[in-house]
Amino acid sequence: MTFLTRLLQRFRPTRYVGQDLAGNRFYEQTNTANGRPRRTVQYRNPEDVWQYIGGRQKLAIQWSTWLSHTRQHPPTLEELRTDAERQRRVQANVALIEARDREERAQVLRLQQESNTAKSIERPRELVGIHQQETQYPLEEQAQSEMVPEHNNNTSPLPKMGTGTDTYEPEAWTPRTHARGG
Repeated sequence: MTFLTRLLQRFRPTRYVGQDLAGNRFYEQTNTANGRPRRTVQYRNPEDVWQYIGGRQKLAIQWSTWLSHTRQHPPTLEELRTDAERQRRVQANVALIEARDREERAQVLRLQQESNTAKSIERPRELVGIHQQETQYPLEEQAQSEMVPEHNNNTSPLPKMGTGTDTYEPEAWTPRTHARGG
């Protein structure tokens, strides 16, 4: 930029639009060159710029869409608070679901262990030596292997290849070049 354009930008009317919940302030400058206003953010602390650029912190999606001209009107503080509360509820629900899933997995593993110990107790002592040669899988792999359906090797979804009696031979091909008319 030249000195003159920088000087003109300083004197353009800049309008304060609002702020987010983190204290970042948003501005809009009129731009007569292309008619589209320039939208900027002034971070609460000058050091915060690198945290936002590096991805440690993020602007609210409502402000991001306003900055990129996807959204016409800036968000209100009430809208930002409502969305922040919704995000907290979603995170709490996710934590509850993950805890429930961990509990269910632990219960399934306990039931599998109990059924395996019950099966080994039911075997006669003479047969235990014979069955020790079997491969022992960890419980998760064993559960997965029980869930995989057995495939019949006689039927294949792929077509069978020729037996060698096919005499088709592909021909050489070279594309033609066309001269452009002008």
